Amino acid sequence: KYDLYLRGYVGGADFDADLVSRVLAKQKDQPVTVLIDSLGGSLATALSIAAAFREHGNVTAHFVGMNASAATIASMGAQHITMDSSAMYLVHKCSAEFFQWASLNADQLQAQIDQLAQMKTDLEKMDWNVAQMYARKCKKRVEDLLSLMKTGGWLTAEEAQQWGFVDS
Repeated sequence: KYDLYLRGYVGGADFDADLVSRVLAKQKDQPVTVLIDSLGGSLATALSIAAAFREHGNVTAHFVGMNASAATIASMGAQHITMDSSAMYLVHKCSAEFFQWASLNADQLQAQIDQLAQMKTDLEKMDWNVAQMYARKCKKRVEDLLSLMKTGGWLTAEEAQQWGFVDS
């Protein structure tokens, strides 16, 4: 039933942009149906997969299980998105790993503060980019999607459809 199964970590071996590109190339000018079952992962990989789906054109993505974050972003390039009635869907603001365990003098602390300010700016740009993608799909204002992303929380299949993330 499915031409492509994308499971696990977005950016891992089973949810990889190169794998997606190979399958889409073999199915050139043919409809492709993709099963997605993932708690998320790499934004970079998700954006690449969304672009590949968009470029191919005739892609249907179907969600099963628990789907979050980068998995939902990857689907944004699909022409049609469906969701199993028992599946779940999560959108949230972008995040980046951060851990600092150190003893810093005032200059080093300021350098750390400057680095964190840049990280915050970058994350805000990523959030805006993702919210624009969601807004186009959902036919809603970017600000509404940013608000939902800030709140976070799991959506049922019915709620995901009401928001416009999925078609059926």
